[in-house]
Amino acid sequence: MKKINLKSSEMAASRRKSISGSTSLMISVLLLIMSMGIYGVVMYLDVSTAKKISFTKEEISAIKKKMDTKETQDVYDFQGRLFDIEDLISGRAKQSENLEKISIHTLPETRFAKVAEKVGDDGKTEIEAIIIIQDHYTLSQQLEAYSLMDEAENIMLKNSKQEDGAVEAKLTFRIK
Repeated sequence: MKKINLKSSEMAASRRKSISGSTSLMISVLLLIMSMGIYGVVMYLDVSTAKKISFTKEEISAIKKKMDTKETQDVYDFQGRLFDIEDLISGRAKQSENLEKISIHTLPETRFAKVAEKVGDDGKTEIEAIIIIQDHYTLSQQLEAYSLMDEAENIMLKNSKQEDGAVEAKLTFRIK
């Protein structure tokens, strides 16, 4: 019987060679070795990072122990007290300045029964005063004197009443 070739020569040229079993085994082993190497590097970096973190935590706890002494707490408390004193001194100086501004424009006949001040959100000081003065005419002169202050604004007479031959008046104003 005669052999008939059913394959064309074009197909044979375009056909790819198959990879042999030993070549695919070598590629598989190579990929396995690479993945194990990558895994090993990741594990090494993980252990190394964990050691660095634990070392840093130990350093932090050692510094905390050094800082947690009675002497350090006393220094911290002293510094806090210095800040408080500084705030008080600056507040008292501001009060003194405000009282000096008021006293310049206060008539000799005016007596203060009460002076209170509070600082608003805008940084301006509001003065509330109860003054005792001879009569309503002198009271009007005193209010006019305060209104001439460059630093004063919103001068208001809250109330006034005649008592024991004198006028007691409650007034408020703001100092810039």
